Amino acid sequence: MKSSLPATVLDEISLRLNHPSSTAEIAQQADSMALKIEVYTASLLVLDDSCQTARQYLDDLAVQLELPRPLQQALDSSVEKTSAAA
Repeated sequence: MKSSLPATVLDEISLRLNHPSSTAEIAQQADSMALKIEVYTASLLVLDDSCQTARQYLDDLAVQLELPRPLQQALDSSVEKTSAAA
């Protein structure tokens, strides 16, 4: 199947898939608390935090984003409640 995306976009996608950003690199780009919360919440929504590897990633991401532990726990709880209700 041929893509209609430009070659530069396909190259960038390939690069990102083959060399994913570290949590430190991701956190470095989040320059406000609102964006840090958004990045962490988006990660929560797409990862299965019952998986030990995913949970470790999320915990590391929270540390790199400098999210206070109570805020991380509140976000975890909020996403869990929202997911359970869906």
